[in-house]
Amino acid sequence: MDLEKKFSKNRDAYTKAKESFIKNVIRKAQVHYFLGKVVDIAIDRPIGTIHPKHQEIRYPINYGYIPKEFAPDEEELDVYLLGPSQVVETFQGRIVAIIHRENDVEDKLVMSTDLDISKEDILKQTYFQEQFYKSTIELYKKRRT
Repeated sequence: MDLEKKFSKNRDAYTKAKESFIKNVIRKAQVHYFLGKVVDIAIDRPIGTIHPKHQEIRYPINYGYIPKEFAPDEEELDVYLLGPSQVVETFQGRIVAIIHRENDVEDKLVMSTDLDISKEDILKQTYFQEQFYKSTIELYKKRRT
């Protein structure tokens, strides 16, 4: 509403100013859609892999993506896989959390074999990469029937 007042006579400026807000809303809607869902992921950075851009980062967990689901960085939507201690190529499981990154263009999903995993455990297992970001963790809350 502030932008509407500020740019009431300049539609192009209003649209440009609103762009980041709209992108953020779409970004949050995308990751929330998957929270609690069972999905198939492909692992492109298995345990022991070195990060393609940052040679000092070695993956202590499997890290992959949801095929054909594109994130705001125009890459497929990333997923940390917590639980399996061996290398896997694909995995099916439940998305148990979202890591909301405040200083990045995308958020990360978390899949775990432990459906009652805590925020502290997620942070400990993803710290190797998440230490570089300001973020909060949102856990999936199971509905009681």
